[in-house]
Amino acid sequence: MGFYLWGTGVYAKRIQIFLHKFYEVFPQFENDFFDLKGVLDKSPSKQGEIFEKCIIKSPTSVDWKNFTDSVIVALKFPEEVVDELRGKDISSEQIYLISDFFEWFCLKAYWRIRKEATENFSLLSPKQHQYYETLEFAYYIIDFCKKKQYVELRDFLKLTKGRLSLAAGILDLYLGTVATKNFYQVFGEKKSQNAVEIKKIGVYYARYYNGGIERVMSFQIPSLISLGYKVVLFLDERDAIKEYPIPPEVECVTLGKKDLGVLQWYRRFCKAFAEHKIDVFYSHAYLTDVPMLPWVVHSYGARLYTQIHTTFSALLNSNFESMKTLYKQADRIAVLSRVDALFWQTLGINGKYLLNPVESVEPQMCKRLENTVLWCGRIEQYSKQVLDIVPIISLVKRQIPNIRLILVGGTDQPRVLEKLRLLIQENELTDNIILKGYVDNVSYYYQLAKVCIMTSRFEGFPMVLGEAISYGTPVVMYDLPYLEMVRQCKEIECVPMRDVNLMANKIMWLLKDEQAWGEHSEGVLNEIIHFRENNNYKKLLNDFLNDSDSLCEKKYSIEDYNILVLTMLNCKINPISWEYAF
Repeated sequence: MGFYLWGTGVYAKRIQIFLHKFYEVFPQFENDFFDLKGVLDKSPSKQGEIFEKCIIKSPTSVDWKNFTDSVIVALKFPEEVVDELRGKDISSEQIYLISDFFEWFCLKAYWRIRKEATENFSLLSPKQHQYYETLEFAYYIIDFCKKKQYVELRDFLKLTKGRLSLAAGILDLYLGTVATKNFYQVFGEKKSQNAVEIKKIGVYYARYYNGGIERVMSFQIPSLISLGYKVVLFLDERDAIKEYPIPPEVECVTLGKKDLGVLQWYRRFCKAFAEHKIDVFYSHAYLTDVPMLPWVVHSYGARLYTQIHTTFSALLNSNFESMKTLYKQADRIAVLSRVDALFWQTLGINGKYLLNPVESVEPQMCKRLENTVLWCGRIEQYSKQVLDIVPIISLVKRQIPNIRLILVGGTDQPRVLEKLRLLIQENELTDNIILKGYVDNVSYYYQLAKVCIMTSRFEGFPMVLGEAISYGTPVVMYDLPYLEMVRQCKEIECVPMRDVNLMANKIMWLLKDEQAWGEHSEGVLNEIIHFRENNNYKKLLNDFLNDSDSLCEKKYSIEDYNILVLTMLNCKINPISWEYAF
């Protein structure tokens, strides 16, 4: 059977990498196992001329009336192309999504190898034999799933999507050869581990530098040590120059980047996990990035705790069903507000409010620069809405010509930065908006500015907010009513989402009215002191680690429910169906 590949982006390259690795192990199959006849892309001129030794063609050049081959739709959102193919009378049997292709490939490879090696498995090299066992396990997963005998197994298959052989290999890694007969045992009911005393905690994230999550970890790890726990830090990559300080008693494990081989990543993880005898594994990564983690951790009799570093409304998209399934497998999850805890508990997921630590600082009473505003954060549009600063400062400039906004923060989205610079130039704000980039000493700018603004569409627990008011800098922000700091610090000025006119008016009011500015500066300083007193991070962390397995709060206020409903109704992050949530 011949195939056409529709797409030349990330998903098509995943197939390319998968095939290359397979042919490295079984070079004898390269010319007769998979026949790629062509590559299709609606904009071939933009993608280059060749992809996988095939000329990239436009779909309009294909004779669809006499088309007898199959099409692999290697796109993130394949629905439009699938509908287009069906409109050309291409049957469903000829259309393969990525997950369909991997299933077909795993089954075909399994039977082909089995046929050639049945008489004498000694003909297979050790690497080929290992690959065969992985494919065999994948075959059992697919076959068992099609019989619809086990709901949890089907859920797991949904989570792995196009990585069937990879998932099979990972599970086979710690179930051993008996996996081919008893693989379903790992999907039994999650056993409570409450009787196990917590002595050693593994803390995980991809890296330990240059980000808000990493900064939270830099506070959490010393807190865990002071509470009497031993800590092992699991990281994908290390950078000794950029990293936050690591206490000398903390052991570090480097797992390597997952994009260099997920199977190898899990193999290293399992080895380190067993060697260090971890009681609780605390993941700061979203479980969708490590979807096999719950099953791996539980296979060692340990508990999995994980933290969600954003609000629930940012996650309500087409992937939410898979995300919900994963977080149900965790023993408990930490969330950053009472409203988020209420949301997850409504879904039957063991969530509890655990705020991020708010650093206690001693602000130096320096002279504030006149008419100076600060925006601090990652330069990004989807969540931070950084481009909103242009219309806001344009409005302020009409009444305060020498207004100056200092933007502090780096970016991993150069196109957004380029767009921001273009808008600044087009609106004649070159002298009014200063881009400082990433800086080490952010505290200097908090104390320099008279007002700090925040334009985020959503946040989990913005460190910028806590830092600004800790230095007595008044804040004007788009209203995020679920944030604990907004609920408890009433001096923070909130305006409706994307209301640039009111945002500009609030900024001008604080810049022009010295008395109002002084009252707000003193007010936020007093409120952050009370906030730290009422939200002791170390105590909340210890309670989170040691509470009983059922963490559902006994009482929620009417305000909690109202804010939850309001947040859901005002959710404009993505067009979604609420069936993903409930």
